[in-house]
Amino acid sequence: MLAMMQRRDDTRTTEGAEPCLIVAPAGRQRRLRRLCGLLRGAGWRVQVVADAQAALAACRRRMPRLMLVAADGDPGLDLLRRLARLPGRERCTVFALADAPDAMQLGRMVVAGAADCISPAIDAEVLRVKLRQARLRHVL
Repeated sequence: MLAMMQRRDDTRTTEGAEPCLIVAPAGRQRRLRRLCGLLRGAGWRVQVVADAQAALAACRRRMPRLMLVAADGDPGLDLLRRLARLPGRERCTVFALADAPDAMQLGRMVVAGAADCISPAIDAEVLRVKLRQARLRHVL
């Protein structure tokens, strides 16, 4: 069961769907269900991975159009720095994913390449605005 939660690829709506990768530790993934549902409802093909290694492997196979990276500590920063060196990174919009805003950490995430920050408890309207601001094709 844990393995299924650590890497989940939703293939129900793959035709024409843009890829979205969410990188969050296994312990936080349960709290992301609502956000995943909003993204899938907006036409995104959502894949959830538990760590930077799995995220980089997924990005090497196919760079997602949207990536949400957990902003807790150095692993998220390290991932953004390593992601910047991959081909196709310029086509990927990255959001820092934060439960409780830590201004210093979020600032470091933005400097490392995140476009903005969102909370897993985001509502559909705020998510719609954030996606439009990032000029992403699929919006709610």
